[in-house]
Amino acid sequence: MEKFQLFRNLIILTIICNLHWGQAQDVIMFDDFNYDGINDDDLSNFNKWVVVDGLNGPPANAIYNKGNVKFVQDPDLSGNALVTLETVVNKQGSGTDITHSRIQTNGYDYFEGTYSARVNFSDVPFAYKDGNVQTFYTIVSHLLATDGSRYSEIDFEYFAADKWGTSTDNQVLYTTAYNRYEGDNFFNDSDSSTRSYSGWHTYTFSFTDGVNVKFWVDDEYLGVLKYSPKDGSPLYPRSPMQIAFANWIFGHITGASTENRNSTMKVDWVLFYENEEVAPSEIENLVSEFRSNGIQRRNLAGEVFPEGGGEPIFEMVMEAEDYTNMGGVEVENTTDTNGGQNVGYIDAEDWMSYADVTFPISGDYTVSYRVASRDGGGSLSLDLNAGSIVLGERSIPKTDGWQNWTTVSHTVHVDAGTYNLGIYAITGGWNINWLKISMANTNNLNASASIFPESSLEIDSLDATVSPNSFRDNLSVDLGSSESASAIVLDVTGQQVASFEKVMNHEFIDLSELEPGLYFLRLKTDTYDVVKSILKE
Repeated sequence: MEKFQLFRNLIILTIICNLHWGQAQDVIMFDDFNYDGINDDDLSNFNKWVVVDGLNGPPANAIYNKGNVKFVQDPDLSGNALVTLETVVNKQGSGTDITHSRIQTNGYDYFEGTYSARVNFSDVPFAYKDGNVQTFYTIVSHLLATDGSRYSEIDFEYFAADKWGTSTDNQVLYTTAYNRYEGDNFFNDSDSSTRSYSGWHTYTFSFTDGVNVKFWVDDEYLGVLKYSPKDGSPLYPRSPMQIAFANWIFGHITGASTENRNSTMKVDWVLFYENEEVAPSEIENLVSEFRSNGIQRRNLAGEVFPEGGGEPIFEMVMEAEDYTNMGGVEVENTTDTNGGQNVGYIDAEDWMSYADVTFPISGDYTVSYRVASRDGGGSLSLDLNAGSIVLGERSIPKTDGWQNWTTVSHTVHVDAGTYNLGIYAITGGWNINWLKISMANTNNLNASASIFPESSLEIDSLDATVSPNSFRDNLSVDLGSSESASAIVLDVTGQQVASFEKVMNHEFIDLSELEPGLYFLRLKTDTYDVVKSILKE
């Protein structure tokens, strides 16, 4: 038991030590909404979220209840959390009591760039003809909101039962941009889409060029807003804004039913990318990358949580054309980055297999595919050992060309071992250039670290380095200021597979007899005790 506990501690601390997030940073805010609840200190401290409570608006004289905002576990993704926002309609007694919900940032200023969120709007209000406005938006702070000349706001607003006249009591999504207001006169413009948007969608808007405010739902471009129809003035935001989500009932309007009812919208994540217009597909890739690297949130100050979040401990990239066997596909030259070839002419039931693919640790892996599809509608299945283990499926989006490339990902669970990996075309009409497999959900390992004694090892990852981290036979050890160290090597089961009583600084360690896979190298001197993850090819 003691050996196992120490080894688990070695693994977790190794992951924490060896993960880091890049070099020069783009300015990105990201939040996965993994909080313990509305009273979690990190909610208000990290990205500075505020849950609105009490008399507020809209509409005028509305009651917002902080209890209507909840953090819940995602039923579709283990370990993931969602934030939910409810309206509560109580029609018992002589009148109608309504409470609304809103969560917004209050501290960091957001301006030019791309804003995106994965949101689940509800169609429950359609059944009751309630005037719910479910919204993802940006708006100036309350300090600027009283100055009409500096007012800015951009909205996605979904009515399941429209009350603004586009299609009364039917589903309508509004996209809106505000320029300013003068008294009660707002200078804005909006577009609308008349259909149901219930369920999960990614909502994205971007403004970066001084003129255009652009909107997307998933990969569908909805259009652009530029000028106010009242006087032709530009709608481009003029002031920094806050990010908000709200579920409120327009004009306190509810349908005739006397039933008590709740209506719930859900939010999975939100991301802001400063100064850049980023395509929705790339936003999705970025979120997948954050999640695979264990990152739950980032803020405009450059902080990352957890602090250990960063590069995956395991990653391999496979060229699609390097298959061992295939059925039905062809290889062609590609114009994708770095050139080379891709696999194309893929029809339904075509397949590719790749022999001897090793997954060093049992756990969740992110699998990313570099794909292109002129018309969309394709899908693939990933499997092991000729389909005996099906890992998961992934749809292929429309990219408007056979050489217009995007990256899509999904997370799969694999038990440690060496397999024949297969890609099977459920439906065809797509090309693939490469696939990347990386270790996912390191945040779960970080979270487990607290149950192990922190004093088991004194970790300082800067005291010693090894190179190359991915090696074939020999590994060079840089011990920093120390002349020598003792070294042991453990495999992923905790079994010691090699030991060296004395390793000199910059000496090469011969590990040629080890089987390919992930190992852990422990270096111990008089001044430090360090663990490094190493990968034998």
